[in-house]
Amino acid sequence: MKVTVCQFDEQLGVLLPDELISSLGWSSGDVLEVEVENDGFKIVRVETAIEHGMRIAKQAMEKYRGALEKLAKE
Repeated sequence: MKVTVCQFDEQLGVLLPDELISSLGWSSGDVLEVEVENDGFKIVRVETAIEHGMRIAKQAMEKYRGALEKLAKE
């Protein structure tokens, strides 16, 4: 499968075909990791969109635990 490097505003990027994305089970919002390998690269999903959202929510709950406990008592 061939893809083309494209200009997006001030950056370069690659658009991946829908059939490739769906065959990998990826969706919008997933967090990907890119590793350089020889003359190419490897992309691996490290978090789904839901996992990413849950991690952010957990961090916020830990950071604002005191305030959230106070609000829950009111």
